[in-house]
This record gives sequence, structure tokens and C-alpha cells, in this order.
Amino acid sequence: GGIGFAASPFLSGLVLTHFGVNAMFLPTAVMGLGCLVASVVFVKPIGERDAALKPIDVPSALLAFVGLGCAMFGISEINHALAVALPLLAVGAAVLGLFAWRQRGLAVPLLNLRPLANRTFLVGVLLVMFSSFAEHALRLTVPLYLEGAAGFTASAAGLFMLLPQLAYAGSAMVAGKIVDRRGIWPLVPAGFAIIVAGLAALWGLAEGKVVAALLVVVFVILAGVGTETAPNREVALAALDAEALAAGSSISSVFVQLASALSSALLVGFFTNEVAAQTHAGASEAAAYVGGFQDVMLMALAIEAVMLVAAVLYARKHRRARGGR
Repeated sequence: GGIGFAASPFLSGLVLTHFGVNAMFLPTAVMGLGCLVASVVFVKPIGERDAALKPIDVPSALLAFVGLGCAMFGISEINHALAVALPLLAVGAAVLGLFAWRQRGLAVPLLNLRPLANRTFLVGVLLVMFSSFAEHALRLTVPLYLEGAAGFTASAAGLFMLLPQLAYAGSAMVAGKIVDRRGIWPLVPAGFAIIVAGLAALWGLAEGKVVAALLVVVFVILAGVGTETAPNREVALAALDAEALAAGSSISSVFVQLASALSSALLVGFFTNEVAAQTHAGASEAAAYVGGFQDVMLMALAIEAVMLVAAVLYARKHRRARGGR
């Protein structure tokens, strides 16, 4: 998964630069078809099928699809069609509420939500979600800034994001080893502090278009994300009993995917709307991209500052529970 996240911006930019946007769909379709064939040929059942297992609950799948779809589309419309966004968000919330209610009555739920009743797990996965939100925000908006404000090609902008991904992988491995010995204090608050400081630095550097400094800051921010994510996920899952681990892992993955969808719908939509508004007001395209990027960094900074406060309180409570001061 980490390799895919690291390589995809560069490979996507390469295809866009040399073959155009339509060509983006062909590699994905070919790889998807290849995976489908490989799964049919090579993936075999292990052991005997449990006769007690029931098929996927189709109404639950439909409720999840409709609820998340309405919520994400509503978020994407907030910036320019509030009259459309609010009803969509209300419908999305109602449908997702029905989804959660239905899961409680199923013997084999599509997604077992009971681990969310564990406060340590809930706060932990929310922190993971919003650190992932910052990570996805960088992956999505920094290449747009580099193309629009600094004149990069799509492939060069994607390559720019390749090296910082190594910081995420390296810091996650180191933090994962440290948390076993020392717990999440001060790793988790430090991770969010790095994210907040880095977003503030990106806001300040954007106007000067100092690409080398931007690269260093993105590298540091992703190191902060890795410092927070691995320890937090480990401690959150450790708060569950053995029977709830599988459901907890699934919920954690869903929250990370939600962060990706939320950052795309909210931040990219806001970015493009800001660029269009500033261009319409008479700003040059490069200046509009700088302004739009700075506004997005401020929005992300406000969100991550709130999560920093939550991380401090959460990590201190966990430290006291371990017997620390």
C-alpha cells in the first residue's frame, strides 16, 4: 500500500503529461482486469466453508453506498452550492444513521461498529483519520500548486511527492518500535505538532515559490504523519479484546478511506473554487494558484490544530493509565 501511495502521483503525472487525461483510465482498467483474473485463478478457499456464515447483507451495502455518496457529494458542493450541499449532507447523515442502526440488529453485520463504543479506540482512530487527512491533502494539493503556480509538468509534480513518502515510511517504522517501550507520549502530540508547524510553513513559503524549501517541509510533515499514525493505530487496536480486533482493523481502514474522500471533496473542491474566483477577479493564474493553496493550508491548519489539542489530552491520559506522570 505504501509503495502504491508513493509511486502513484509520479506515474499518474507521467501518463497525464505524455498521453493526456483519457489515457489515465486504461492502465487502471487493465490492472483491475488482471487482478480479477488472477483472483479467480489463484485465490482458493482455505479449509471448509462455515455453513453458519451468511451472505453479504445487500441493504446494508446499499445504505453505506448511498449515505457516503450523499455525504461526500454534499461536502464537495459546500463551497459553491450551499442550497444543494445542506440537503445532501442531511440525507447522507440520515442514511448512515440507518446503516449503523441496521448493523446492530444483524447477527453478521457488514461492518461491526461495536468497537466504536470503546473510547480509547474511537479517539485513536479519529486521530489516525485526521493525520491521514493532512497526508492526503498534501498529495492532492501540492502537485496542483506546483503545476499552476510554479510551472511544473504533471509528471514533475508527481515526482516531487515521491521522496517525501519515504519520510512517512521511515518515521512510521521508528515510531512503531518506540511505542512498544515508551507508549504514545510524546510521540502522538509531537507528530501533530510537526504537522501543524509544517502546514504553517507551507502557507508562508507558497508565495515565494521556493521549491527546495517546499520539498523539505513536505518531507517533514509526512514524517510527522508517520510518527503519529503507527503508534496511534497500535494503541487503539490494543484497547480492544481479541474478538473485536478484526472489526477494529476494518473500521480503522474505513476511517482512513474516509479521510481520503473528505480531503478530496473538501480541500480540492475549495482549492479549485478559490482559483476560479481569484482568476475571475483579475488575478493571474499563478497568483490565483498561490492564493488558493494558501487558503487550503489555512483550512487544513485549523483542523489539525484542533487535533493537536485532542492528541495532547489523549496521550497524557494514556500515559497516566500506564503508570506515568
